Amino acid sequence: MDPPELFERSEQLEILRALLKEATTGSHGHVVAIGGEAGAGKTTLVRHFCAEAQPNALVLAGACSPLHAARPLGPFLELADESPVVAAAVAAGGRADEVASALLGEVRPGRSLVVVLEDMHWADEATLDVVRLLARRVESRPAVVIATYRDDELNRAHPFRILLGDLPASLARIRVPLFSAAGVAELAAPAGIDGGELYRRTGGNPFFVTEVLSAPGEAIPETVRDAVLARASRLDPEEHAILEVVAATPPHTELALLEALAPSALARVDACVGAGILVSERDTVSFRHELARIAIDDSLSPGRRVELHRAALKALAASGDLARLSYHAEAASDADAVLEYAPRAAREAAALGAHREAEVHYARALRHASRMEPDVRAEILEAHSHECYITDRGAEAIESGRDAAAIFRELRDPLREAASLLKLSRIQRMTGKIAEASESVGRALALLGGLPEGPELAKAYAATAQITMGSADTEQMHAAATRALELAGELGESEVLADVLITLGTIEIEVPATREAGREKLARAIRLAKDERLDPLVGRAYNTLSYEGFATLDLELVEACVADYIAYCTDYALELWLHCALGFRAELELVRGDWDAAVETATRVLRSTDTTIPRMGPLAVLALIRARRGDPDAHGPLDEALALARPAAEPQVILPVIQARAEVAWLEGRLPAMAEELDANIELARRLNDHWAFRELVYWRWKAGDAGPSPDADLALRRLQLEGASEQAAEGWAALGYPYEAAVARSESDDDSSISRAHDELRALGAQAAAAIVARRLRERGVRGVRRGPRASTAENPGQLTRREVDVVKLVVQGLRDAEIAARLHLSEKTVGHHVSSILRKLDVRSRGQAAAEAIRLGLADGAAS
Repeated sequence: MDPPELFERSEQLEILRALLKEATTGSHGHVVAIGGEAGAGKTTLVRHFCAEAQPNALVLAGACSPLHAARPLGPFLELADESPVVAAAVAAGGRADEVASALLGEVRPGRSLVVVLEDMHWADEATLDVVRLLARRVESRPAVVIATYRDDELNRAHPFRILLGDLPASLARIRVPLFSAAGVAELAAPAGIDGGELYRRTGGNPFFVTEVLSAPGEAIPETVRDAVLARASRLDPEEHAILEVVAATPPHTELALLEALAPSALARVDACVGAGILVSERDTVSFRHELARIAIDDSLSPGRRVELHRAALKALAASGDLARLSYHAEAASDADAVLEYAPRAAREAAALGAHREAEVHYARALRHASRMEPDVRAEILEAHSHECYITDRGAEAIESGRDAAAIFRELRDPLREAASLLKLSRIQRMTGKIAEASESVGRALALLGGLPEGPELAKAYAATAQITMGSADTEQMHAAATRALELAGELGESEVLADVLITLGTIEIEVPATREAGREKLARAIRLAKDERLDPLVGRAYNTLSYEGFATLDLELVEACVADYIAYCTDYALELWLHCALGFRAELELVRGDWDAAVETATRVLRSTDTTIPRMGPLAVLALIRARRGDPDAHGPLDEALALARPAAEPQVILPVIQARAEVAWLEGRLPAMAEELDANIELARRLNDHWAFRELVYWRWKAGDAGPSPDADLALRRLQLEGASEQAAEGWAALGYPYEAAVARSESDDDSSISRAHDELRALGAQAAAAIVARRLRERGVRGVRRGPRASTAENPGQLTRREVDVVKLVVQGLRDAEIAARLHLSEKTVGHHVSSILRKLDVRSRGQAAAEAIRLGLADGAAS
């Protein structure tokens, strides 16, 4: 038996109804993420909602494929059957912006739009790109975009988890919970089944529960697979054969394909639908639950599985669906077919920006590498290495890159070996393997030495310039850069030109006299790299500009640069560089005092990448915030950062870690012990003209007891602090948007009122460790009544919220959105979002609704609308 329609789901349905009403009456659309574990009933909820909405709304629905490498734009290909304009956009090449525009173009006067994208945990990257664009545009349309996903299948690096973090704060999240114990008992009672035992066995999973209840009179199965197989066993052999075909051809089986694989199927498919195992939709059939499909597929004998996939491969040969053909070829153990379809599917996926799917297809082909000609194997290895590089899988990228170079070496093809080594060196450098990158570039130069000058030699000189840039050997760097530019001009090599412009720009922006020229070179390199889709160089240039913005205390430059950087990486699914961009955003949030947001951003990056360079900034951010707040384990992130930085042996990687270590040491009262370490790194920063690191390290050395640097050193506001002009320095820091630095500078004053003000500012930021240092200084100076612990305004309320957070949560209780709260409190919408994140963390809740309920319970708000 099935439970009553939408059993224990009324709350979720009401939320969807309210969102559609707001979209329809106020032209304020929404993206809704509906999560729950497999079998929780997400599809049932959405279908019920869509059935209600359809009289007044156009409903377009599609689902992602459970293939290991899904067909790009899979759900949009499905819903294109109901939308000619979407079909035309997909047929024209499937650009994300065109597909999104086509979908939203379905809105008509008097008719809203509901777009349902099911099983987004299987989404390909091209599909994710469309959803990103829909999220940006839907807020001004009478439309609701619903994305369902299995939240128990999203690991820390899952692309859809990353997408959810990128979507606007207005994203609505609905979680479909499991059935309660009382609910399961209610459902089990009519069947005479022990509800408590059923709940214990199933955990309340609706699919498990309903499958067991659909076999009345039988013992409770040990697993849902047993329940599915018991139900399927009641079908006759021809009907069971239909289940096997549908199980082997996910996500949906076209009736024509079903007939080709099981000739008598069409006459018997209704029995499978009537048994509640399959569902029929237009010209396709599929399992009512994916878990049921998996259960049937797992039950196939090896021979039967291969037989089905071979038949599917033959039947789909003319379809042009390369992703499915690649999948069936591997499942059919047909190596020749894998080698025919997998590389083509990979190239198709890569062209659409579905880089993870491209990597899967290339890996599938490489499992049959022994059947390839050596040069073909090397080319596929290089392509696989590139896709792994883009998707931030550095170890795999390096392994495939090395194997490709080794094959070219065996083939005695020095030109292609050198080209392969140069590609490898870029990956090695990004993963912190600087010495190995230098060795790869050196080997490439040696191989090219006896060959005619060409693009590879130009790239080798450009790589040499980049490698030597970090060694303070400016003469060698300029010689290599000059030679690279000469060759680039002769050969028309845009990639080399952009690469060298970045290297020269990086050097020039370190010197005040050439700073503007350096910025112009970097801006030119970004334009050129974007035009030519030289994505690694786009990332490298943005990294340099962001670093420079911090070095010159120009947070407006950092903010603009990081916003462009994130948008570019998001649009083109460049995971590696997106993690770098988010790392800079975390640092920006740190210096602006948005620490909750900084922790959230840094944690997101650290959960998503194991690559050295993208991890460094977030590790430092996490360590500093923990140390400043007095939270435990500030040393864990710092120790990891230092362990990653030392093998990299690159100053721009090491020096920020030393800065963070110095501040943590000061907060813990042990900064003098770092004097020798600081002296060594000050000298290193001086040699490299790294004025940001030099300035900060000199400051911490002064705090450790040093007399100070030479008078001509460029120290910006730090010089005012060293010279005792602490109040002037504090105002300067505050004007630039550095509240923590301003408070610390003010605390160095000799005026008790200034020190007391600094103490209050630090406590307002939540910087308990620094506030404690300043409090001790005040008490030593004889000042009485110095507060301890959290601010009084925070301690007064049971949720430990600040006064501003209380203001925000009261408006959340009234149902106001971030933009409305921002207007009411004269704040930026982004700041309100950070306050809401902090409120959720402090109240230990997951949603705004839960926060409102908890605030009312704690007496922070009365729930009455104003």
